[in-house]
Amino acid sequence: MPSVGSSSSEGFNFNNAYFWAISPNTDATCYLDLASRKGVGIGGEYRYITSETSHGRIYGYFISEKNEYRREKYDRLLDREKERWNIFYQGKKDFDQDLFARFKIDLVSDRQFFKDYESQTTRRTAERTETSAFLTKHWKGFSLVGDIEYNKDLLKSNSTTVQRYPQIFFTGIPHLIPKTPLYFNFDSTYNNFSRDKGQEGDRFDFNPRVMLPLLFKEKFLFQSEVGLRQTLYFYTSDDEGLDDSRSLFHFRSELSTKFMKIYQRKGNPRFKLRHTIEPEVIYTYVPDKGQDDLPLYDEVDRIEKQNRIAYAITNRLVGKYYRPNNTSWEREILFLRLGQYFDTTTSHDPFSNFFLELRSRPTQFWYIKSNLEFDVYDQELEVFNTLFRFQDRRGDFLRLEYRFSKDRLEEIDTHAKLKIFNDFGIFFKNRHNRHENRTLETIFGFDYYPQCWGTTLSWRIRPATEGRDRETKFLIEFYLKGIGKVGGFGAGD
Repeated sequence: MPSVGSSSSEGFNFNNAYFWAISPNTDATCYLDLASRKGVGIGGEYRYITSETSHGRIYGYFISEKNEYRREKYDRLLDREKERWNIFYQGKKDFDQDLFARFKIDLVSDRQFFKDYESQTTRRTAERTETSAFLTKHWKGFSLVGDIEYNKDLLKSNSTTVQRYPQIFFTGIPHLIPKTPLYFNFDSTYNNFSRDKGQEGDRFDFNPRVMLPLLFKEKFLFQSEVGLRQTLYFYTSDDEGLDDSRSLFHFRSELSTKFMKIYQRKGNPRFKLRHTIEPEVIYTYVPDKGQDDLPLYDEVDRIEKQNRIAYAITNRLVGKYYRPNNTSWEREILFLRLGQYFDTTTSHDPFSNFFLELRSRPTQFWYIKSNLEFDVYDQELEVFNTLFRFQDRRGDFLRLEYRFSKDRLEEIDTHAKLKIFNDFGIFFKNRHNRHENRTLETIFGFDYYPQCWGTTLSWRIRPATEGRDRETKFLIEFYLKGIGKVGGFGAGD
């Protein structure tokens, strides 16, 4: 079904598509979007399922924007071209339970494409695109992964963005050393790094470890681990030979236990509640090692010295429920973890930020998730994120999200849907940046769905930003249940 609308920047819109059910396991959709001021956009999507564990989706879109729509000063500022496109592929193939492949291709013509053409908020606000393909093989005690990875930064120029192809990961899970109480495991990685500007080369990283787990009084687990990390660097600018290396000793000990109690509601033997308390103390030591002369590709190249004592406590509440046929299921009602670490390498502010992680689902309709970091010296929040979600059996929906990072970010996202009648509802979305004191986007409208079809009337308002004029868009969408919406943007739930 087509959608029609009007936009203050694009002009009159007519978005049309054709859906083709090719076979029981394949389908395709062809898109044709017309905008009087913007131009003609064409696209296509093909989906397939070859087995229960193998499937894929291919999508492409292209538009050549009209000259009267484009703003030359904005295009230079935002790195936009006249011809704009997106190619996307995501698929998986399982050969057996121990050998499988995963693929993802996400390529765009410019850094602003998602902001101008994507319908999903998560895609419009993406900071980068990721293209990768990897093949994984598991066998008893070992795992081998081959991977290629290409990233495009959507916030700045990509001249210094590090690309990784290929990468090889070989990992061994803990194995008991014969005739000893010790266990041995390791991680090893080979990476080839390339970029337009900056150091390029190869890196081999091998991290073997020996562990000693001890159990006291059947309740307390004391586990120690010692390792020697060896990292080798080869630069592509040199003809041959080893250019740099690093050997890094590290040690870790952890003392933990678990207290558990089962509660049963009086008069209701079909409900049980399990409460666990899990305290832990962790000591980590990494010596000071000069690494400034090493290339900087990622966090592996700069491992800071540590002489820390960390302590944390985790609370869990899990409910066990029974169905009428006597089968049971569990729901995590509460997860609460809090802690801190003490750094013995410094006498100046040795305590870290106090952290807290929370997630709770008190009923099947409510969900809460939150995390924070609190500066114990300045007595202020450094980080605070929280998500609240409610959805009832009628289809009413409310989602509130607050994100805060000191001096960098403060944003409130609201998404709500209210079912007025059985076949009529209203919805609202809003993204507000409190740090910059401006609204990023507002969407509201009506959804009418009598039986197997429906229609949506929506308004989208986007304020002016650097390189963009203010935009107001009105859209009418038609859809068939079971197929999904066609054209425009998904403004409903």
